[in-house]
Amino acid sequence: MIDKENMFNKLMPTSGRKTIEDAAPPIANPHIATVTAPPQEPPPPPANNIVMTNIMERLVEEQIDEVFNKFNSCKCERCRQDVAAIALNKVKPKYVIAGEDEIDDIAAKQNAGEVKTALVQAVLVVRAHPRH
Repeated sequence: MIDKENMFNKLMPTSGRKTIEDAAPPIANPHIATVTAPPQEPPPPPANNIVMTNIMERLVEEQIDEVFNKFNSCKCERCRQDVAAIALNKVKPKYVIAGEDEIDDIAAKQNAGEVKTALVQAVLVVRAHPRH
């Protein structure tokens, strides 16, 4: 009978050597100081959440009540949604990526006249053909 392990060791003489992992750890020299790096701290969270939003939606939300009051039209939720959708389809969207606290400042700098015109036209359409 052939001893397979003995034959393997004769054919592969390097298999009997110790690997680096098997070797004993180096002896620490007491005269050499070891320096360890301080633990890495995770980066701080952002000051505010960054979001992508359509500024025109924000302007429509801000101005819709004023237009409804001016035209003394129905203010039910269905009419409000219809007016907002029609107005937003008339204006070009303007998306920005900013912090939640910065969006109101950016919206205030936009030209609100275009949104007001679209809202007036939308109120007139919904008033003529309400869906409730």
